[in-house]
Amino acid sequence: MVPINYCQWMIYRGCKNNCPYCEVPSKTSDLKEDHLPAVYKTFELLDGKVKRLELIGGEPLDYPYINEIIDAGNKSSIERLVLITTGINKTKLAEVLKLANPAKWGFCFTLDMLPIEANGYLEDKDLAGSARKSIAGWKGFYQSENFWRRGHVTIGRHNLKSLPKIAKAIMDNGAYFNCCPILYARQERTSCRLPFMFRPQNFPNVALQAEDRYRANHVVMELITLKKSYGELFLPSEEYLWIIAQCCKEPYEKYPCGCGNKMPYLRVGDRVCSDGTFGLMTCSDFYLSLDYSVKDWVEKGEEVENAWTKNSLRRFCADNEGCAWSVSLTLSSKKK
Repeated sequence: MVPINYCQWMIYRGCKNNCPYCEVPSKTSDLKEDHLPAVYKTFELLDGKVKRLELIGGEPLDYPYINEIIDAGNKSSIERLVLITTGINKTKLAEVLKLANPAKWGFCFTLDMLPIEANGYLEDKDLAGSARKSIAGWKGFYQSENFWRRGHVTIGRHNLKSLPKIAKAIMDNGAYFNCCPILYARQERTSCRLPFMFRPQNFPNVALQAEDRYRANHVVMELITLKKSYGELFLPSEEYLWIIAQCCKEPYEKYPCGCGNKMPYLRVGDRVCSDGTFGLMTCSDFYLSLDYSVKDWVEKGEEVENAWTKNSLRRFCADNEGCAWSVSLTLSSKKK
């Protein structure tokens, strides 16, 4: 087995938030009878083999078995479990906070705007979803102050100038700050259009563009100063921060791609394999070939990592366009 400390599990693709710049379909995922047994079996295999497990969606708070997930995490020996959520499902968030062990669990909220700024975007056709998430996220952020917390900012034209202020607000509350740019995808100018569901986004009023680069350079300098002041609470490396400016680009230009030639961490999907554990992914769109599972990773880790490296869709993505996920990987490759 290849030693990996960090695992990200896309446990549930269902999401009802309908945020305009996200292309996850607004839907409820269909879960079969084998889903929950596979959850327990996968948890058993990951226990003791990863130090940190992050659960993403879709929206995990809408996941029918989230209580069982919290209980399994409480009982596991995994050092840190993190639920990445919008916090929009307030009733379920309150329930989960009562169930979760603060010594084990943490929460990551989307905090794209400060609440006073978010109120001004609630009727905006492109940014209403982001505003709703931010308002709910800040409420959940303060509600979960006894837990490990991270605030994540998805950077676009609307909040680039405010980014240092948002980062400071997050870290002043003792939480970790992280960020990722919204990318402006190439359109019909290329024949290399990828079959992404979670592809780089096509919102010119929101995504960073070439004319934003001057402002981005100044914002990055402010962020570097904050990083020196706040230390480990500021997660992005300086190298990653400069990618924000690089992503201020023309839509036909390539994105910087951080996938590299080695599997950066274990990524688990929501699909149950024939062996009763969940399948492995290269990113939010693509599963590894041959139905590779968590059980396969435990039993033949080098084979799985080689399959990830050689995966044709991943390589095509890295060579031709890249994606928001591949850009965010630069952070993982530079900072544990």
